[in-house]
Amino acid sequence: MQLEKATQITNTCKSALDIITKHVNLATGIYHPLDLNKAVDVFDQLYETGDYIHPDEVKNYLIAEGWKERHAHDVSIVWMTVATLKDFQYQRCPRPLKQGLLLRQR
Repeated sequence: MQLEKATQITNTCKSALDIITKHVNLATGIYHPLDLNKAVDVFDQLYETGDYIHPDEVKNYLIAEGWKERHAHDVSIVWMTVATLKDFQYQRCPRPLKQGLLLRQR
C-alpha cells in the first residue's frame, strides 16, 4: 500500500522532518544515539516555532518519504514526547492529551 505524502502539515514541519530524514540512516531509524539526539534537537526547535503536527502526520509523512513503518512510528513518538514535555515545561495542557491520544477510559 502506497501512502500519499501528508498535505496537512506546514512547510516548517516538512522541513524539520526532511532534516531528520537527511540525517538518519533509514535502514536503522533513530536507534543510534546521535540520530535520536538530532531528532530531539530538531523537534525542540520545531516546538519553539509554534507549529504543531499530529504524531500520526509525522508517521505518515515519513513513510511516504521512504521510512519503514516501525521507524516512522518511533520518530512520531519522539515528537509526541518532546511536545508533551515542552507543554509541561511551559505549564500548558499537553496537546496530545487534549486530542485524546493518551486518555484512558476507566
